[in-house]
Order: sequence, then structure tokens, then C-alpha cells
Amino acid sequence: MGTLTATQISIFSYIISYLNKEGRPPTLDEIAIHFQYKSINTVRSHLRLIGKKGYIKVHPGKSRGIQIIKSLNGMIANEPTSHHQIPIIGKIAAGKPIFAFQEAEDHLTIPTGFLDSGEYFALHVSGDSMKDIGIHTGDLAIIRQQDIVDNGEIAAVILENEATLKRFFKLTDRVELQSENPDFPNIVIPASENLQIRIVGKLAGLLTRKMDA
Repeated sequence: MGTLTATQISIFSYIISYLNKEGRPPTLDEIAIHFQYKSINTVRSHLRLIGKKGYIKVHPGKSRGIQIIKSLNGMIANEPTSHHQIPIIGKIAAGKPIFAFQEAEDHLTIPTGFLDSGEYFALHVSGDSMKDIGIHTGDLAIIRQQDIVDNGEIAAVILENEATLKRFFKLTDRVELQSENPDFPNIVIPASENLQIRIVGKLAGLLTRKMDA
């Protein structure tokens, strides 16, 4: 931990201002343009030092991978800028199950108060088996991480290493993953099949794609 230099304070303040205005952190290119740096390597160097002092965390390989850790007054909080970030870890099928990606590919900035307490992640929706309740291909499903849901709740389920988003029912002799589109049959797993079924979370929110006019 340490005190930021004047230059570091300027960059950190710009990141905070951008995040509050846009709801997401700036890219390295945007920081370089704002401060008229000729190379993003200069930005990387400043961010690395700001990170060493405990104010930010930079997620390598992410275009907007700057996470705020604490404010200039030294206060450490989960949402220091009235936002917090949750990882986007891949795709989930609202249709046929697809392979369950695990590594975070980016982060989604969510305003404070939008979600209840808990751990969250986000998944891109692929398929239209849930379209009758407004979930479409291209949407971003926000999932609260938990391994139990009530019957009838919409859950992210891993089925034999594949992921799908369905309405979940656990019955005496079977598990049913129900669609919300008559064009897609429900997935029924009899208890006798002994397939590996794992609930990874419950649908907590949805960021819908922009629809054409």
C-alpha cells in the first residue's frame, strides 16, 4: 500500500469518473487518448503502480478489466464507486445444452442495490427456448451462485458438463428442465439414468440485447 502520486491520482480519478458516467471502466486506449500518451504501455505502467498501492486490480487480457478496490480516502468497500463488477464466464443455452465455459472473459458493471447480497456471475444466452418469458439469444443472464433452487425457479444447470438455462423441477422419479417455448421440448432426466446434474445458480437478472426498431 502507498500514497498515489499526482499523476496516479489524475488517472485514478479519471477511471472513477468514467465508471460513474458510463457504468464500465475505460479501456487502456481511452485512458491514453485522454491523457495524450503516445503508447498504452505508459498507461500500463501507471496502472501497475496504482495496483501495487492497492487501489485497483487489473485483469489481464480484458479490454475493460480495471476493477476498483478502494477509494482515494483509503476506504475499502465492495462498491467504492456505487458499482460493482461480476465476471462474465461464457455462454449458457436457452435451447439445447452447450459446453460450460468456466474462465471469465470479461466483467459486467452493476449499480449498487441492483442485486441482493451473494456471489454472482453472468452468461451470454444462446437459443430461444425461454423466449416466452423474455429471454432471448444475445441477452446476458445474471446468475446468483447457489447449488439449490426451489421447484419452478429458473436455474443455470450443468448437465453432463453442458450448461443450460431452464425452469427447474426435482420430482420423486425425475428431474425436469422445462422450456418456455412450445417449439422446444422439456429435458426430462429419469432418476434411473443417474446422470450428473448440478445446479450452479438461479437467474437473478437479465440484461437484454438492443432490439431492432
